[in-house]
Amino acid sequence: MSESTLFCYVHPKIVPLNKASIPITDLALQRGYGLFDFLRVLEGVPLFLDKHLDRFFYSANELHMTPVESREEIRALIYELIKRNQASAAGIRLFLTGGDSPNGYLLGVPRLIILQQPLPELPKELITPGWTLVTYSYQRQLSHVKSIDYLMAVWLQPWLKEQGANEILYVDNGFIRENPRSNFFIVSADGKIVTPKDGVLHGVTRSNVLTIADRLGIEVEERDISLDELEFVSEAFISSSTKRVIPVRQIDSIQIGNGDPDYSVSRSIFEEFAVLEQEYIKSHQ
Repeated sequence: MSESTLFCYVHPKIVPLNKASIPITDLALQRGYGLFDFLRVLEGVPLFLDKHLDRFFYSANELHMTPVESREEIRALIYELIKRNQASAAGIRLFLTGGDSPNGYLLGVPRLIILQQPLPELPKELITPGWTLVTYSYQRQLSHVKSIDYLMAVWLQPWLKEQGANEILYVDNGFIRENPRSNFFIVSADGKIVTPKDGVLHGVTRSNVLTIADRLGIEVEERDISLDELEFVSEAFISSSTKRVIPVRQIDSIQIGNGDPDYSVSRSIFEEFAVLEQEYIKSHQ
């Protein structure tokens, strides 16, 4: 799949990616107003598509936007792009922009954009010894919406590189929230999986992790997590559509699991995730 031959959808039609454009009057350019969603395609199947469309339409409603295209039309467009781009493994990115604004402030008619991009193959085994995170005090506005506002995350990239860390972990008033592109989990000393409930985006992969935990008989708590708790957890990991599960070995100066986590829970979730994906693929081919 070469980017020079890719097709995409920009309302109202499918066009070659290198011919795609939107007007400079679009509110996404004027004010950064819009939303997006991202899902993976594996073996020609858009993974967990219904969950992603649920979140897409929920975010649209929260931002006072109604797509011109229906849910079934968007589904059909996704499958058509997979067919045209001959992509059995890729990423699909849905955008809904604020549309052409009459004054650079008021909403116009929302514009749907669907892009497909090649993705590297995901690792077959859990990445160890895990990632290093650095905390930063920040609470995303409208955190329950998957908006296109990644201003802080992009602005912090030079700082993240200076810290020599893999990713940022947002905290607010001493409580852990999320990573810019993933959800955060800990495994408590008594074996419970704990993940923040409020002030975060409820990711599709987060939902799947909770489903897997239930399958495995692991108790889950959704609640605030204080930074002070990190000293006593046995494991920590993050999840997202492009990562599945990645364990965390250090947050700031705190060594997770006293510097020697066994990653047993993270590994079980990771391995069962691949099973869940294959179940979904078999039921949607």
